[in-house]
Amino acid sequence: MSKYRYEVGAAQAALLNVKELGKTTLTHDWDRVEPYGMTFQEFTVYRQSASGKEFGDGFPACEWTFDTMHPSQMSALLNYIGTGKQSNTVYIRTRLRDGTYKPYEAIMHRPRVGEDMEYVNNRWHNITVRFTCLVEQEELGGG
Repeated sequence: MSKYRYEVGAAQAALLNVKELGKTTLTHDWDRVEPYGMTFQEFTVYRQSASGKEFGDGFPACEWTFDTMHPSQMSALLNYIGTGKQSNTVYIRTRLRDGTYKPYEAIMHRPRVGEDMEYVNNRWHNITVRFTCLVEQEELGGG
């Protein structure tokens, strides 16, 4: 059983825990990993009003950070973007700052080799997967 509920899917009803991605091709549980970190921003930009008070504007965004990942798990994750695409609309469940999890429709961005991930010793390392334009979804089946 996974400790966290970081999930991804092509539809909200088909969300799959990230740790289960690539499971059929991997023989050891330690080959499948969950993000070790994440960031969550409630707003895309922050603005200052004429009164001097700051307010947030735009859609939420988040990032999932992985220390290392087996190539088959990485391939399964990136399959949600599709071949030849740099980003695509997906559904995710991610952790908020308060430790709770919520489902979102989001745009998933492909990590760039050398910037967002690197390949060393037959594994991917230092991976950051970005999700932008998060739109909160209702929990299916009551949560």
